[in-house]
Amino acid sequence: MDLRGRSADLPLHAMSRWYDFGTVLPRGGELIRLRRFPEDTPPYFGVFDVAAGRAVSTVGSGWEWVTPWASLTHWSVLHGAPGAWPLAVVAAATWRDPFWSPPADGQHVWLRRFHRDTASLPASWVCAEQAYAVAGTTWLLPWHLVWKWKPR
Repeated sequence: MDLRGRSADLPLHAMSRWYDFGTVLPRGGELIRLRRFPEDTPPYFGVFDVAAGRAVSTVGSGWEWVTPWASLTHWSVLHGAPGAWPLAVVAAATWRDPFWSPPADGQHVWLRRFHRDTASLPASWVCAEQAYAVAGTTWLLPWHLVWKWKPR
């Protein structure tokens, strides 16, 4: 076993299972698939910075999405390209993932923090902060803490 908890004789690309960030860490600079909390959010991709304790996902024209370690649950090897970003939206009223289908800067949205048992909150997307400004408050809710959003 190497220091990352993997067998040294098994190549990394041959593994397809999910690893917990609390027990096995990816190699530095390696583009990987990520899973985050809240549950039921789709996997996305990024590079995990062990020293900083965060994942950075570079998309579009150099835009970087940052996810702190505490919001990440699992990682796995990314086989092939990460996929097109952003994803095309099928219907105007559908719930959308904040990473794969982000709102336009300043767009008014409904958001949900968790899949079940949380109310839809009115908010607007603040692109520079990577957060949603919750209407009627001074609160900013970071993108990675949002389950889904839809236009208001």
